[in-house]
Amino acid sequence: MGEEGLVELTIGPLLGTQVDTLYWQLGTDPFLGSPSHRFSDQYSHDTKVGPIWGEDVDKFTTAGQWRVYENTRDLIERGVDPPSVLIDHGHRHGLDVFLSMRVNDVHDGNLPDGHPHLSPMKRAHPDWLLGLADNPHGSIRPGWSRFAYDFGLEEVREYRLSIAREAIQNYDLDGFDWDFCRFPRFFRPGTAKDNAPLMTDLLRAIRALLDERSKELGRPLPLSVRVPPTFELAMGSGLDVRTWIAEGIIDILVAGVVHGSMHRVPVEEYVEACSDTGVQVIAQNLGLFWWDRAYSAGVLFGEPTVFSTEMCRASAATYWRAGVDGIYLWNNQIIRFSRDINYSGQQWREIGDPATLEGSDKHYLVDKPPEWDWNAAEYGAPTVPPGPLPIDLDQPGDTASVRVDVADDVASEEAVGRLKGATLRLLLVNFTSLDDLEFRLNGERLDREAATKHILYNHYWLDFDVSRSPALRQGWNEVEIEVKSRNEHMGVAISLDSVEAIVRYSGNRSG
Repeated sequence: MGEEGLVELTIGPLLGTQVDTLYWQLGTDPFLGSPSHRFSDQYSHDTKVGPIWGEDVDKFTTAGQWRVYENTRDLIERGVDPPSVLIDHGHRHGLDVFLSMRVNDVHDGNLPDGHPHLSPMKRAHPDWLLGLADNPHGSIRPGWSRFAYDFGLEEVREYRLSIAREAIQNYDLDGFDWDFCRFPRFFRPGTAKDNAPLMTDLLRAIRALLDERSKELGRPLPLSVRVPPTFELAMGSGLDVRTWIAEGIIDILVAGVVHGSMHRVPVEEYVEACSDTGVQVIAQNLGLFWWDRAYSAGVLFGEPTVFSTEMCRASAATYWRAGVDGIYLWNNQIIRFSRDINYSGQQWREIGDPATLEGSDKHYLVDKPPEWDWNAAEYGAPTVPPGPLPIDLDQPGDTASVRVDVADDVASEEAVGRLKGATLRLLLVNFTSLDDLEFRLNGERLDREAATKHILYNHYWLDFDVSRSPALRQGWNEVEIEVKSRNEHMGVAISLDSVEAIVRYSGNRSG
């Protein structure tokens, strides 16, 4: 591939966008070129501490694996180290470049014991691993974390610190990031909170390394962390984020998502806690994976298989209103290679500045928690905030109440003639014309008969015009549904599966 190819694939897509910082993750990620989609604790940079992917491999099992090894070997042998190349070219184009580490990546959890893709360090030190092969909490992926490092062991903490130390000392970086969201399994079940001080001490050590290096470089080096999106969820994994903020250990706090994406990460308590501390709060925007979108949305509305530009705008706009300091893009870079080679990344040009989001179409969603939370399944420690959807509505008197956050001032935009329309869209599964439901928005009744209907097999979408009374309002909106009577021929509950708000402008930028 060569230096030019590396720069073209990594720096090139960021030029002309609002992205100002690149987080370059240390590690090896052939994605669909390997059965685990990532080689946990194996690296593709010039390291003397961590194992380099492919060095102990006799025969590669896919072309993708060989290309990763051969390209890395060729670059390093020519004195071209990938992180150095990206930092240099990033600086040339006005980008800050942080080096990032996944603290305890467990993609290797789906490999069988003894598989050659398992990190040589893990093969040499099985006693360093959590080893949860007995699957104590009934995970859908048994023993997913059995190859995760046990941070309760001093040897493990020193090993992971040594990789960070080497990177901080060897590169002209602009900051360092520890990604705790991939994956937040660090201690044995039931010991996370008691062991939280160990992880805090580890971060203090990284902070000290950065402070020492910043003196050599003559500029501050921020410490960034990506963590589950609330204090409670983070502490459930042994991450004492309150102490990190109070002691000034961290500079950037990314409110992240562990599995897939959330449309609206609950950032408010982090924003409040970091106020006047100098710690920046960054919200994770929508990324690659979206497993539970209704198939009918693609058939009826032509939605892509990834989050649309309008959805990304809506998500970012709510975060800016909530007081965040920036937006974090996660796994957007592989959409081109796993979903659509012509993916434009238009949202990269818009969502980094709230001013560019004004007057642009947006599509707001209410989050559904994933079908499973692997952390909760194995540890009994959830990492995903609870969500209201789906909600079953079966008997007369059953009710549902769901809130949706909207950043647009629909009433003001309507008054000045900029608004093309505002829609409240609901998906009801197993709903029929003989079912009688009452719908309300912020306490005002919605006319079901006036709604536009889209029906496909069991899916029944209702689009209510909410550009005028009853109208969407800026901020949180409450959608209420009550069952008045049911179709007597139906023996299954109605499921409220999606609550969405769509705002369109005249002369706007569409996706």
